[in-house]
Amino acid sequence: MNISVREICFSYDSEPTLDGTSFEVHECEVVGLIGPNGSGKTTLLKCLNRKLAISSGAVCLDSSDIRQLSRREIARRVGVVPQIPSATLPFRVWELVLMGRLAHSANFSGATRADIAAAEQALYLVGAAHLTERPLTELSGGEQQRVIVARALAQESCVLLLDEPLQHLDVSHQLELLELVRNLAATQKLAVLMVLHDLNMALRYCDRLLLLESGRIKAAGCPQEVLTPKNLREVYHIEARLIRDDEDDWVSLVPVRSLVSPVREIGSKLE
Repeated sequence: MNISVREICFSYDSEPTLDGTSFEVHECEVVGLIGPNGSGKTTLLKCLNRKLAISSGAVCLDSSDIRQLSRREIARRVGVVPQIPSATLPFRVWELVLMGRLAHSANFSGATRADIAAAEQALYLVGAAHLTERPLTELSGGEQQRVIVARALAQESCVLLLDEPLQHLDVSHQLELLELVRNLAATQKLAVLMVLHDLNMALRYCDRLLLLESGRIKAAGCPQEVLTPKNLREVYHIEARLIRDDEDDWVSLVPVRSLVSPVREIGSKLE
């Protein structure tokens, strides 16, 4: 399944947040959504599963406009991994993952064999089957994120949206989670769109990047085409270099300096 976004607009009150945004994400593809704070990344994700209602344009799952789909139909097609703090809810892992099956339940009367099989498969895919009986409050940040991804997979959706999935994770767990997402996209034929702030992780793990600036797509394409010194200057206001390691065929981004002077900004506020 592909997700197509066509010239969508959204405003909070009278303040435009998304302004004619268009792109596509295809199955088996991992697309990173990047941009500075306040550029509209989380708002965009919320529009893609109709948590927020766009004012114009269209979001389509294959040929189906999501405005013509019920909330349950959208949940069957789109899995969401939201921004989450450390889990504090008193659920067991199994209970949380099984919640991903609510979109498939006719009357919420109890788990069916299909529900149990889907939840078990989701936990297996993310490598968390051994955590089934554990309370969420006893899990590490990396384990919690795996369980949240498992809940989304239990929906058996074809599109996966992740909002800053690396939040609260150490480097080891970040790498582990991104390897998992790439593997799931390939093996489960998912169309994946995830918000990332770590540009080096975006360089390494995404097939394509969408650079969002003030609610519009500033640049789109393979990571090295998007994260150019020019785009980094214009959008992030930094000088940065892309350095290639020829031995490992690996490119990394090294920030050099900010182009925003804190002294000048403080002075202007005091005037």
